[in-house]
Amino acid sequence: MHKYMFFSGSPNSRTLLKKFCNDENPIFQTETKSFHVMFYSAHPIVDVSFVAKYELLSPTLELYNDSYMVADDEKQYFTSPDFFNQTDIPMNIQWIVMAKEMNDVIVLELAYSGMPQSYNCREAALRVYDNVSDIETDNMIGQFCGPKTVSIVSSTNRMLIWYSANWSAHSRGFMAVYYSKQKDPI
Repeated sequence: MHKYMFFSGSPNSRTLLKKFCNDENPIFQTETKSFHVMFYSAHPIVDVSFVAKYELLSPTLELYNDSYMVADDEKQYFTSPDFFNQTDIPMNIQWIVMAKEMNDVIVLELAYSGMPQSYNCREAALRVYDNVSDIETDNMIGQFCGPKTVSIVSSTNRMLIWYSANWSAHSRGFMAVYYSKQKDPI
């Protein structure tokens, strides 16, 4: 007998999703960004294997878990992971901010920046995108590095914030404030 087991989550905190035996041909979709497949056999020498096909679908807001923030009219703070303890570890982190009200826009204020100033913000940067569509669609509304503080407003009720720092950045990261407000009349 052969078993195929599919787990979601990291190897240290995984949850069993599905278990299949022998010649079953299952099709299913996970709700997480990662999953693990384990193959077990009751025979010590196995002369069979399996072929699996997978497809990456467009991520939904639920996949971002801790990186998903809801904006309302009260100011809320958030920081990069390296803000309190400066590190030289490369980082690449994204946050999605969504306003509670459909007709609101999001304001992001960079309250403090410990990111170094560099050409094209290569060492460390905070990039802000209008809406939460794929970042390759070139809907970037701001890119920031260096010690300046800035404020930027989305044109929709969603915003994608992307922080990246390479090993040479010696960055203290950033502290930012976000909140929502009514869209200005046209």
